[in-house]
Amino acid sequence: KNKIYIYNADTYRARILKKISLFFLKNKNNFLAKVFPITMIEKGNNVLQKELKSYKNRVYIVNAWEQRINTSALIKENEFIRQLILPETKSKKIAEERIVSLRNEFDKIVAVHIRRGDYKTFLDGIYYFEDDIYLDKMKQINKLLIPSKVMFAIFSNEKIEINNFEEINVSFNNDNTPIGDMWGISLCDYVIGPLSTFSMWASFWRKVPLLFIHKNSEINSMEMFSPIIAQDVQEKGKVTNCI
Repeated sequence: KNKIYIYNADTYRARILKKISLFFLKNKNNFLAKVFPITMIEKGNNVLQKELKSYKNRVYIVNAWEQRINTSALIKENEFIRQLILPETKSKKIAEERIVSLRNEFDKIVAVHIRRGDYKTFLDGIYYFEDDIYLDKMKQINKLLIPSKVMFAIFSNEKIEINNFEEINVSFNNDNTPIGDMWGISLCDYVIGPLSTFSMWASFWRKVPLLFIHKNSEINSMEMFSPIIAQDVQEKGKVTNCI
């Protein structure tokens, strides 16, 4: 079975991999490796699937960043893409153990993606929310899911003050990697958070219904949630507004 590794371009490993990639680009298609940039055409990229299935012992150097907004191809190939982007074993295990332990006690798990940091200045802070905004949305969802016992699993790259969420059931830890947190979000029943590709990809991974929140919005139905099927596109239509 082929193993796929995805690295952040700024990491040490990624920089080393890039140098190796450049070598292979100059020495294309030798017996050890095959250079295979992904170019998703409108009909999808069946050639890539056949290549990956045919060769078990080759290194594939893949660059698909520009194709993330190729909506028609992403929708057509989404099952294949989901198989390619599984997280590494340790992060995956940590995420799964956390969610499994919560499912032993709760009926529904809602992932809450709290993103601040750069969002304080991005687009004049339109997607930057303090804890009280998140709490308000969580309480609305909690009410909608009665009589289910609901746990809100918070995912964030910053320290969260749990005491700010005393009125509901909340779980938080930051002992996993970013890709592990993304996998953890994908294991939940629903996802809320500000407009972000991070939660989009988590929703896409396992078809988890997602709702982007806004400061003055009201969540009055769980039908407002919808899985992501391509970047900026939900099952119910294109992401044009944040509610």
